[in-house]
Amino acid sequence: MSELRTLGGSPADRRTGKKAGKKFDSFVIHLRELGWISQPNTGGAQKMAATSSIPSSAIEEQAVRAALTRILASEQFRRSERISRFLEYVISHTLEGDSDSLKEVCIGISVFAREAAYDPQLDPIVRVEARRLRTKLDEYYAKSGSDDKIVVRIPKGGYKPVFVDRSCADEEVGEPLEVLPPLGGPLQEPLESQENAADVLLARLPNTRLWIAAALGLAILLAAAAPVLWRRFHALPSDSYLPIPIPITSYLGEEFEPALSPDGARFALVRNESIGVYNIFVQSLSGGNPVQLTDDHSGENLNPAWSPDGRDIAFLRMTPEQTSVIVEPAVGGPERQIAKLDSETVVWKSDAAELRGSLGPAWSPDGRYLAVSEDQGNSSSEGLTLIPLGFGTTRRLTGPPGGAVDVDPSFSPDGRSIAFARESSNSSADIFIASVSNGRLRQLTSDQHDIRGLCWGPDGHSIIFSSNRGGSGYALWSVPVSGEATMLLSSSGVQPIQPSTVAGSRLLLYADLSQNTNIWRINAAGAAKPVLLIGSSGRNNSARYSQDGSRIAFVSDRSGNWELWISERDGRNPTQLTHFEGPMLGSPRWSPDGTCIAFDARPNGHSAIFTVSSAGGAPHRLMQDSFEERMPSWSPDGKYILFNSNRSGSVRLWRVSVSGGDPVRLTDTVAYDSFETKDGKWIYFRSSAMEIWRVPASGGRAQKISAVQSVAGGRYFDLEGNSLYFAAGNNVPHTLDKLDLQSNKVQPIAVIPQGLVDGTPSLSVSPDGQSILFAEIDNSGSDIYGLRRR
Repeated sequence: MSELRTLGGSPADRRTGKKAGKKFDSFVIHLRELGWISQPNTGGAQKMAATSSIPSSAIEEQAVRAALTRILASEQFRRSERISRFLEYVISHTLEGDSDSLKEVCIGISVFAREAAYDPQLDPIVRVEARRLRTKLDEYYAKSGSDDKIVVRIPKGGYKPVFVDRSCADEEVGEPLEVLPPLGGPLQEPLESQENAADVLLARLPNTRLWIAAALGLAILLAAAAPVLWRRFHALPSDSYLPIPIPITSYLGEEFEPALSPDGARFALVRNESIGVYNIFVQSLSGGNPVQLTDDHSGENLNPAWSPDGRDIAFLRMTPEQTSVIVEPAVGGPERQIAKLDSETVVWKSDAAELRGSLGPAWSPDGRYLAVSEDQGNSSSEGLTLIPLGFGTTRRLTGPPGGAVDVDPSFSPDGRSIAFARESSNSSADIFIASVSNGRLRQLTSDQHDIRGLCWGPDGHSIIFSSNRGGSGYALWSVPVSGEATMLLSSSGVQPIQPSTVAGSRLLLYADLSQNTNIWRINAAGAAKPVLLIGSSGRNNSARYSQDGSRIAFVSDRSGNWELWISERDGRNPTQLTHFEGPMLGSPRWSPDGTCIAFDARPNGHSAIFTVSSAGGAPHRLMQDSFEERMPSWSPDGKYILFNSNRSGSVRLWRVSVSGGDPVRLTDTVAYDSFETKDGKWIYFRSSAMEIWRVPASGGRAQKISAVQSVAGGRYFDLEGNSLYFAAGNNVPHTLDKLDLQSNKVQPIAVIPQGLVDGTPSLSVSPDGQSILFAEIDNSGSDIYGLRRR
């Protein structure tokens, strides 16, 4: 059976017991890196060592550059252009002796294309990307670089790399640190066969005396650190997990939606090995290559779920025409379609980071039913349905109120209950449990925050879920089914989502997402390349020019939550306008006089229209009701606001006076993202089929604009003067087209080189028609990680 590497060192070292003291030192240093214990006073000798980057007698520059070449060519770095650029920059400048260029500001400008005056306190991209770089290096040395002679480290607290020659421990540079892969290292044997982390560490240190000495030293060290450890872990539930993530996959492309098999030996996942095509794969936890289960190019294959006996996998196949439930043997073979779903609310997004609630399927423990989410007889809500796999009839289990959607179904181990997330609005959800026998509901959480996947804990007494309820990004949480307080399970990773485990397992799988979206500006004539205008290490979208073109409103999560921001025309001086610290907000629109901005937000679980002064202040809610009201826009005179709402049962376009009064319905069809022409005659809007329509401003029959086949990204279009601008094309790169409303001719004007931020109104044309703002995905990735149960 393959050995699980944890503390480095060659096989010969482990047999002879050499370097045991250094292994213990490395373990202690790793504890410091994790923040569990404080850094000691290093003293003069170590300080002197840290001041010399590369003694010529220790490591030659050529060897370091060769090591860099191997790292950049590895599977861990090949698809991470920004991280690779970061690593190459800091190593090159260190080799050149240019320490001044390793300052945070210099890296931000040179590596991440920030403006010369950017403020690292407002835009922490270098610090965030440095964390990702350290993680990538850990993954590399745990896998591709496990036999490398030269090791590169970026110690915390700075960006100056240190280099270690593993064949000559006395000539280490910087921190005296051996290579330490993430605990668990590469998965080379089933985790169920590993007793616990302590047993693994003990097995790797055969010299008992050295181990006892190290253990005594560690005991003293941990005793001194006990207060810190208590503060870090006292809030964790009894079935908590070790805080060190285990890298499971790091393939090219994206991997997400892991599903652990009933016996805990395999897992299914979704992967886009081919560009733009998502298929189901099965991977053994004992190693080997993943086996591709589906090979369908007509749609996307998602949400794998194991049968109780582990023989079959159910999944969804989503095409533009329909969404189907498919079952196929886990080892491959003929597939069969179980059902077609009626679902309009949850739409497949081309990027993993944009995936929201899962429609299912979830397999019942007795193997008799599949639970899915689908339309419940009206277009504004979706509930859970039980589909029989043998004899029996389809049965509706939940019926959410209008506008709500029940997603992420998960059967309890005993099959008596189903846990699920009920989304009352976009990114506003809570966890419920439904009785399978009678559908009786019980609400477990009241957070009204985004939920990105859930599963039952291995003991069947808790629900593990991913949420941004903590206010600083996504983390894994656990809530007891008894209704006790929700507790933090793990905040490891960039965006840990879609948790998966099974009864009795000590392994919890999840997908870790990283995504960076920024706002770019391009000349409307298409004569120059796009220029980065507004960026951060997180996500930025929905930019909108003010009516005089002097300012820009946009949405960003740079504060830890989605909030509304404004900046100057050139992107400088970003200022936060809202402080909801809650679920998603968006769709900013400037008033004609530029004094305030209308937008939609969900502080109380339902989307509502707000206005806020562009000078700052408290937002004002326009209407006090419980309907879903979104996507505001202004009439040319500033007296009315257009918006869509489900107040009539289905999503229609409405108009309300800013001074108050009852809203007036303008369309009899589904309508999103409206624009009223400056002469007040027409209102252009997007249909549910991503088409552009128009309706008289006074109301009446809607007309389709046949020259626009489809709006890419869902919401990438804008109206300026007599022209309609929109993104077109189903694949990257997309084109920016201009439709002349008088001649009805379409003219391509520019290209968006990267992926669009689906579902956001991220296209804005300046009032003078000279510049166009758009948001794109500059970096996105996802891998599968695991956590070990304590």
